[in-house]
Amino acid sequence: MAKDDRRHATTRQIERLVFSDGSFLEGSIAEFAPSAGQPAGIDYGLAYLAVDGTVLVLYDNQGGHAPHRHIRGKREPYAFVGIDRLVDDFLVDVRRLRKR
Repeated sequence: MAKDDRRHATTRQIERLVFSDGSFLEGSIAEFAPSAGQPAGIDYGLAYLAVDGTVLVLYDNQGGHAPHRHIRGKREPYAFVGIDRLVDDFLVDVRRLRKR
């Protein structure tokens, strides 16, 4: 996506949250006018990483890719419905992984 497409973006940063074991989550969600490259007008990346930086859970649609998620290295499609659902789904996956 061209930077010009994001001139009027509203970006929400999810500050780094560090857990007692050193793993952490962080992310960003940008909303902007829909375009051919991003018809939903949303660009996001939500990540949960191990203390060494290994990606454990990643939800993203950045880099021109369709919405998808990575769970412990396995990439699979993700059906984006809305921001609230995105955050809820991401946190459910983080909780599942933390319970292991």
